[in-house]
Amino acid sequence: MSIARATISDSEWLFISCELSVLPRIKIGNLDKCRKFIGAVLWLLRGGMEWRMLPPEHGKWNSVFKRYSRWCAYGVWDNLLSCFTQQADLQDVSIDGTIKRAHACAAGYEKDSAQNEALGRSKGG
Repeated sequence: MSIARATISDSEWLFISCELSVLPRIKIGNLDKCRKFIGAVLWLLRGGMEWRMLPPEHGKWNSVFKRYSRWCAYGVWDNLLSCFTQQADLQDVSIDGTIKRAHACAAGYEKDSAQNEALGRSKGG
């Protein structure tokens, strides 16, 4: 995984730290360690890795896991997600493929078999 995707930018960290500072039951303590922790969690989640695969430079995997679990129980991740969705920049956009019509040959098109293949007009027109 590239370094750019595994780190938090300064502007992102400023936003995150401001949101964390107002949450009850969350004590940030050392800002650098907290930023390192969030970077470790993002590294794991982005790569779909197991906790034990966390590289030592991100911290001890068990400590990161325990803190992650606590934050899940306190609803921190849900809170951060809702804050980020309100500030969405649409950097990554997903297109729903359910509206994409299938080409006739994808259904075994034979001449004059539109009724058999049911590839007529969609409900939406």
